[in-house]
Amino acid sequence: MKFSVDHLAEQAGASVESLEWLSSHLPAGEGRFYVRRMSRKKHGGIREVFELKFPFNTVSKNLHRSFTSVLSYEAPNHVHGFVRGRSTITNASQHLAKRCVLRMDLEDFFPSIGVARVRSSLREQGYEEKAVELAVSLVTIGGKLPIGLSTSPLLSNLAFLDTDCSLAEYAQSEGLSFTRYVDDLAFSGDVTDRHSMDIARILDDAGWSVNTRKTAFMRRGAPSMLPACTSENLTGRGFRVS
Repeated sequence: MKFSVDHLAEQAGASVESLEWLSSHLPAGEGRFYVRRMSRKKHGGIREVFELKFPFNTVSKNLHRSFTSVLSYEAPNHVHGFVRGRSTITNASQHLAKRCVLRMDLEDFFPSIGVARVRSSLREQGYEEKAVELAVSLVTIGGKLPIGLSTSPLLSNLAFLDTDCSLAEYAQSEGLSFTRYVDDLAFSGDVTDRHSMDIARILDDAGWSVNTRKTAFMRRGAPSMLPACTSENLTGRGFRVS
């Protein structure tokens, strides 16, 4: 199905004219339509979080509900972030008792998703060009996918879908288990440095950056090297288990 700008307006719960007005005022809308906050990350660093105001927040929530129902995205089995019925627990459960877990973290995941990726994702979902451009102006801020907009989680999964498939194919070919929880990638089994380099190359070729400071191997039965892959040691490293 093709989605026109009228379809987009219906999905947003506003008229086309209202969306175009909001779109034209958003670039200079800080303080009026949203507030920018700086938040400290759990494991170090700072992230930019946006708090939306009316009517931007209402449009964002409506678009999120509509995108969830009309877009054809079906989360791959290995994706556990922003997927109903999946969580950090289901993510971690795929790696318990494995010989080794390789964890890799994507650098500034949401902000690294720019207008081009969002535009491409919406085109693939059947939005007409005018609708694409209007939608992009309503789901990005400063040319990036922002943390805080209701639409960002689903759009991030859409933008990463091709890379998800590439990583899943690679993991299967190497006999590894693979999961992704937002920007946290985990591979388990007989994981080696070669796998780490291969995965980094796949990500780099697709235009994603690895936060090398957070790349870590967690091995079983090697207390002098790295922590064992148990529920206790996975907790606090982005894996929360019951």
